[in-house]
Amino acid sequence: MQVKRLLSTVTVTGPDVAVDLTGGGKAQISIFLTMDRTDFAFTGAGTTPSKARFAPGQYDCTATILAFDHNAVGIDYSGAINVGGNCVATTQGELPAAKADGRVIGFTLEVK
Repeated sequence: MQVKRLLSTVTVTGPDVAVDLTGGGKAQISIFLTMDRTDFAFTGAGTTPSKARFAPGQYDCTATILAFDHNAVGIDYSGAINVGGNCVATTQGELPAAKADGRVIGFTLEVK
């Protein structure tokens, strides 16, 4: 799986921070995002919009993106992580012969 991390630091105006996790394709996709001690999770197709409150500061963030064939109707997948209206990372591809793939990325959230 190739994940394109588009931003290593995301700067937003707080305290409310919008988080959109998006998946698509015929394979199953799961996205797990941890921002400081706040967790977001998404599995399937479509978009899961969420919001969280953060005080001004910098926060370490970790995202895990998985694609797999459990109950899937095909092998193609796509996914995206948007924070504060900024696209942080995207992925798109097809499952390998192992029928599962995943990647972990990190970035910094800066809330002003």
